Amino acid sequence: MRAWLVTGMFLAGVLAAPGIMAQTVNLDMDPSTPAVESEITVAPGQTFDVFLVIQDATDMTGVSVDIAFDATQVLTLLGIKEVPGDLDFSGDLQLSEEVLAVINQFICEFNFECEFDDFRDGFGRASAVVFDANGNQQTDLDEVLDVINEFIDEFNFAGTSYWTRELKQAAAPGEHRESVAIFDPPAKSNVGGANPGLIDDITAVLLKRPEATAFSYTGDAIVARLTFQADVTGVYSFDFPQAVWIDSTFQGISDIMDLALPSPLPSVIVE
Repeated sequence: MRAWLVTGMFLAGVLAAPGIMAQTVNLDMDPSTPAVESEITVAPGQTFDVFLVIQDATDMTGVSVDIAFDATQVLTLLGIKEVPGDLDFSGDLQLSEEVLAVINQFICEFNFECEFDDFRDGFGRASAVVFDANGNQQTDLDEVLDVINEFIDEFNFAGTSYWTRELKQAAAPGEHRESVAIFDPPAKSNVGGANPGLIDDITAVLLKRPEATAFSYTGDAIVARLTFQADVTGVYSFDFPQAVWIDSTFQGISDIMDLALPSPLPSVIVE
Protein backbone atom coordinates (compact mmCIF):
# COMPACT_ATOMS: atom_id res chain seq x y z
CA MET A 1 0.00 0.00 0.00
CA ARG A 2 1.28 3.38 -1.02
CA ALA A 3 0.90 5.12 2.33
CA TRP A 4 3.15 2.62 4.11
CA LEU A 5 5.83 2.98 1.48
CA VAL A 6 5.82 6.77 1.59
CA THR A 7 7.04 7.10 5.15
CA GLY A 8 7.38 3.67 6.67
CA MET A 9 5.83 4.91 9.90
CA PHE A 10 2.12 5.10 9.55
CA LEU A 11 -1.21 4.22 11.01
CA ALA A 12 -3.07 4.09 14.25
CA GLY A 13 -5.17 2.82 17.13
CA VAL A 14 -4.69 0.81 20.30
CA LEU A 15 -5.47 -2.79 21.19
CA ALA A 16 -7.65 -3.08 24.24
CA ALA A 17 -5.75 -3.66 27.43
CA PRO A 18 -7.52 -5.26 30.39
CA GLY A 19 -10.03 -2.80 31.78
CA ILE A 20 -9.61 -0.38 28.86
CA MET A 21 -12.24 0.08 26.16
CA ALA A 22 -11.00 -0.89 22.70
CA GLN A 23 -10.06 1.88 20.32
CA THR A 24 -12.71 1.76 17.62
CA VAL A 25 -12.84 3.23 14.14
CA ASN A 26 -16.23 4.69 13.19
CA LEU A 27 -17.99 7.18 10.96
CA ASP A 28 -19.94 9.96 12.65
CA MET A 29 -22.88 10.31 10.27
CA ASP A 30 -24.41 13.25 12.17
CA PRO A 31 -21.61 15.64 13.19
CA SER A 32 -24.16 18.18 14.44
CA THR A 33 -24.47 16.20 17.71
CA PRO A 34 -21.74 15.62 20.33
CA ALA A 35 -22.26 11.84 20.34
CA VAL A 36 -21.15 9.67 17.43
CA GLU A 37 -24.25 8.88 15.36
CA SER A 38 -23.59 5.97 12.98
CA GLU A 39 -26.73 6.29 10.83
CA ILE A 40 -28.12 9.12 8.75
CA THR A 41 -31.15 9.60 6.50
CA VAL A 42 -30.76 11.76 3.40
CA ALA A 43 -32.70 12.48 0.21
CA PRO A 44 -31.60 11.42 -3.29
CA GLY A 45 -29.25 14.03 -4.68
CA GLN A 46 -28.43 15.40 -1.22
CA THR A 47 -24.85 16.18 -0.21
CA PHE A 48 -23.80 15.24 3.32
CA ASP A 49 -20.67 15.24 5.50
CA VAL A 50 -19.43 12.43 7.71
CA PHE A 51 -16.41 12.37 10.01
CA LEU A 52 -13.89 9.54 10.28
CA VAL A 53 -13.41 9.15 14.02
CA ILE A 54 -11.41 6.99 16.41
CA GLN A 55 -13.32 6.47 19.65
CA ASP A 56 -11.52 5.93 22.95
CA ALA A 57 -8.03 6.40 21.51
CA THR A 58 -5.22 5.75 23.99
CA ASP A 59 -1.62 6.78 23.26
CA MET A 60 -2.43 6.94 19.54
CA THR A 61 0.35 8.18 17.26
CA GLY A 62 -0.90 7.21 13.80
CA VAL A 63 -3.88 5.71 12.03
CA SER A 64 -4.56 4.29 8.56
CA VAL A 65 -8.05 3.33 7.44
CA ASP A 66 -9.64 2.04 4.23
CA ILE A 67 -13.37 2.74 3.84
CA ALA A 68 -15.56 0.76 1.45
CA PHE A 69 -18.83 2.22 0.17
CA ASP A 70 -21.27 1.47 -2.66
CA ALA A 71 -20.13 3.59 -5.57
CA THR A 72 -22.18 1.82 -8.24
CA GLN A 73 -24.47 4.80 -8.91
CA VAL A 74 -25.39 4.89 -5.21
CA LEU A 75 -22.94 7.19 -3.40
CA THR A 76 -20.32 9.54 -4.83
CA LEU A 77 -17.36 10.73 -2.77
CA LEU A 78 -17.00 14.47 -3.40
CA GLY A 79 -14.14 15.32 -1.07
CA ILE A 80 -11.99 14.30 1.88
CA LYS A 81 -9.78 16.53 3.98
CA GLU A 82 -8.44 17.44 7.37
CA VAL A 83 -8.90 21.02 8.58
CA PRO A 84 -9.07 22.94 5.28
CA GLY A 85 -5.92 24.94 4.87
CA ASP A 86 -4.31 24.08 8.20
CA LEU A 87 -0.88 24.05 6.62
CA ASP A 88 1.13 23.92 9.83
CA PHE A 89 -1.28 21.44 11.50
CA SER A 90 -1.57 23.75 14.49
CA GLY A 91 -5.28 23.02 14.82
CA ASP A 92 -6.56 26.39 13.62
CA LEU A 93 -6.30 28.64 10.57
CA GLN A 94 -3.99 31.64 10.62
CA LEU A 95 -5.32 34.57 8.63
CA SER A 96 -2.06 35.86 7.12
CA GLU A 97 -0.13 32.61 6.61
CA GLU A 98 -2.96 30.30 5.55
CA VAL A 99 -6.22 32.04 4.61
CA LEU A 100 -4.86 35.07 2.74
CA ALA A 101 -2.22 32.94 1.03
CA VAL A 102 -4.93 30.84 -0.62
CA ILE A 103 -7.04 33.84 -1.58
CA ASN A 104 -4.03 35.59 -3.12
CA GLN A 105 -3.11 32.46 -5.06
CA PHE A 106 -6.64 32.22 -6.48
CA ILE A 107 -6.57 35.88 -7.56
CA CYS A 108 -3.11 35.48 -9.07
CA GLU A 109 -4.25 32.49 -11.14
CA PHE A 110 -7.50 34.23 -12.11
CA ASN A 111 -5.51 37.17 -13.50
CA PHE A 112 -3.09 34.83 -15.32
CA GLU A 113 -0.22 36.27 -13.32
CA CYS A 114 1.00 32.94 -11.94
CA GLU A 115 0.59 29.18 -12.24
CA PHE A 116 -0.76 26.72 -9.71
CA ASP A 117 2.71 25.25 -9.23
CA ASP A 118 4.01 28.69 -8.18
CA PHE A 119 1.98 28.67 -4.97
CA ARG A 120 3.84 29.20 -1.70
CA ASP A 121 1.99 29.39 1.58
CA GLY A 122 2.65 31.94 4.32
CA PHE A 123 5.42 29.69 5.64
CA GLY A 124 7.30 29.77 2.32
CA ARG A 125 6.45 26.16 1.46
CA ALA A 126 4.96 24.61 -1.68
CA SER A 127 1.67 23.52 -0.11
CA ALA A 128 -0.63 23.97 -3.09
CA VAL A 129 -1.66 20.32 -3.15
CA VAL A 130 -3.76 21.00 -0.05
CA PHE A 131 -6.10 23.07 -2.22
CA ASP A 132 -6.32 20.75 -5.19
CA ALA A 133 -8.70 18.02 -4.06
CA ASN A 134 -9.83 17.27 -7.62
CA GLY A 135 -6.28 17.17 -8.99
CA ASN A 136 -6.94 19.66 -11.80
CA GLN A 137 -3.77 21.69 -11.16
CA GLN A 138 -5.54 24.92 -10.31
CA THR A 139 -6.98 26.65 -7.26
CA ASP A 140 -10.76 26.42 -7.63
CA LEU A 141 -13.24 28.80 -6.04
CA ASP A 142 -14.88 26.07 -3.95
CA GLU A 143 -11.46 25.16 -2.51
CA VAL A 144 -10.89 28.79 -1.52
CA LEU A 145 -14.37 29.05 -0.02
CA ASP A 146 -13.71 25.93 2.08
CA VAL A 147 -10.80 27.69 3.73
CA ILE A 148 -12.69 30.97 4.21
CA ASN A 149 -15.75 29.25 5.68
CA GLU A 150 -13.63 27.19 8.07
CA PHE A 151 -11.90 30.36 9.25
CA ILE A 152 -15.29 32.05 9.81
CA ASP A 153 -16.49 29.02 11.79
CA GLU A 154 -13.41 29.20 13.99
CA PHE A 155 -13.85 32.94 14.48
CA ASN A 156 -17.42 32.26 15.67
CA PHE A 157 -16.23 29.33 17.84
CA ALA A 158 -18.19 26.88 15.69
CA GLY A 159 -15.30 25.00 14.09
CA THR A 160 -15.02 21.22 14.06
CA SER A 161 -12.76 19.68 16.68
CA TYR A 162 -10.24 17.76 14.57
CA TRP A 163 -7.52 15.87 16.37
CA THR A 164 -4.91 18.48 15.50
CA ARG A 165 -7.01 21.08 17.27
CA GLU A 166 -7.40 18.84 20.31
CA LEU A 167 -3.64 18.25 20.37
CA LYS A 168 -2.92 21.96 20.39
CA GLN A 169 -5.09 22.36 23.47
CA ALA A 170 -3.62 19.30 25.20
CA ALA A 171 0.06 19.93 24.51
CA ALA A 172 2.22 20.47 27.57
CA PRO A 173 4.48 23.55 27.79
CA GLY A 174 7.47 23.14 25.54
CA GLU A 175 5.81 20.49 23.36
CA HIS A 176 4.88 21.03 19.73
CA ARG A 177 2.68 18.38 18.17
CA GLU A 178 1.89 18.25 14.49
CA SER A 179 0.39 15.72 12.11
CA VAL A 180 0.61 14.77 8.48
CA ALA A 181 -2.26 13.36 6.46
CA ILE A 182 -2.46 11.51 3.16
CA PHE A 183 -5.69 11.05 1.20
CA ASP A 184 -6.25 9.68 -2.31
CA PRO A 185 -8.10 11.95 -4.78
CA PRO A 186 -11.90 11.37 -4.69
CA ALA A 187 -11.92 10.38 -8.36
CA LYS A 188 -9.69 7.40 -7.60
CA SER A 189 -11.92 6.29 -4.73
CA ASN A 190 -15.06 6.48 -6.86
CA VAL A 191 -13.88 4.65 -9.98
CA GLY A 192 -10.27 3.66 -9.40
CA GLY A 193 -9.06 0.35 -10.83
CA ALA A 194 -10.78 -2.85 -9.74
CA ASN A 195 -12.12 -1.34 -6.51
CA PRO A 196 -14.70 1.40 -7.17
CA GLY A 197 -16.03 2.55 -3.84
CA LEU A 198 -12.79 2.02 -1.90
CA ILE A 199 -11.25 5.00 -0.12
CA ASP A 200 -7.72 3.69 0.21
CA ASP A 201 -5.22 4.63 2.90
CA ILE A 202 -6.72 7.52 4.82
CA THR A 203 -3.57 8.02 6.84
CA ALA A 204 -2.71 10.51 9.57
CA VAL A 205 0.47 10.44 11.66
CA LEU A 206 1.57 12.66 14.51
CA LEU A 207 5.11 13.98 14.33
CA LYS A 208 7.46 14.72 17.21
CA ARG A 209 9.85 17.61 17.15
CA PRO A 210 13.21 17.07 18.87
CA GLU A 211 12.27 19.14 21.91
CA ALA A 212 8.94 17.33 22.46
CA THR A 213 8.64 14.68 25.15
CA ALA A 214 5.46 13.04 23.79
CA PHE A 215 3.57 12.84 20.55
CA SER A 216 0.52 10.65 21.09
CA TYR A 217 -3.16 11.35 21.54
CA THR A 218 -5.74 10.07 24.03
CA GLY A 219 -9.45 10.74 23.56
CA ASP A 220 -11.92 10.75 20.69
CA ALA A 221 -9.99 11.73 17.57
CA ILE A 222 -11.64 13.18 14.46
CA VAL A 223 -9.22 12.29 11.69
CA ALA A 224 -10.92 13.61 8.54
CA ARG A 225 -14.11 14.97 7.02
CA LEU A 226 -15.66 13.16 4.05
CA THR A 227 -18.31 14.66 1.78
CA PHE A 228 -20.67 12.38 -0.16
CA GLN A 229 -23.59 12.76 -2.52
CA ALA A 230 -26.48 10.29 -2.32
CA ASP A 231 -27.59 9.15 -5.77
CA VAL A 232 -30.06 6.23 -5.43
CA THR A 233 -32.64 5.30 -2.78
CA GLY A 234 -31.87 2.40 -0.43
CA VAL A 235 -29.99 1.49 2.75
CA TYR A 236 -26.23 1.20 2.45
CA SER A 237 -23.51 0.32 4.95
CA PHE A 238 -19.90 1.44 5.07
CA ASP A 239 -17.15 -1.06 5.87
CA PHE A 240 -13.50 -0.88 6.93
CA PRO A 241 -11.35 -3.39 4.95
CA GLN A 242 -8.35 -2.01 6.83
CA ALA A 243 -8.25 -0.12 10.12
CA VAL A 244 -4.88 -0.06 11.90
CA TRP A 245 -2.93 2.14 14.26
CA ILE A 246 0.39 2.64 16.03
CA ASP A 247 1.28 4.08 19.42
CA SER A 248 4.28 6.08 20.61
CA THR A 249 6.40 2.92 21.07
CA PHE A 250 6.31 2.19 17.32
CA GLN A 251 9.55 0.70 15.99
CA GLY A 252 8.53 -1.28 12.90
CA ILE A 253 5.86 -3.19 10.99
CA SER A 254 5.42 -5.71 13.82
CA ASP A 255 4.11 -2.89 16.05
CA ILE A 256 1.08 -2.15 13.82
CA MET A 257 -2.19 -3.04 15.55
CA ASP A 258 -5.79 -3.47 14.42
CA LEU A 259 -8.54 -1.09 15.44
CA ALA A 260 -11.84 -2.52 16.64
CA LEU A 261 -14.73 -2.18 14.19
CA PRO A 262 -18.12 -0.73 15.13
CA SER A 263 -21.16 -2.97 15.40
CA PRO A 264 -23.40 -2.32 13.60
CA LEU A 265 -21.44 -0.73 10.78
CA PRO A 266 -22.27 2.91 9.98
CA SER A 267 -24.96 3.30 7.33
CA VAL A 268 -26.88 5.81 5.26
CA ILE A 269 -30.58 5.62 4.36
CA VAL A 270 -31.44 7.33 1.09
CA GLU A 271 -35.17 7.97 0.75
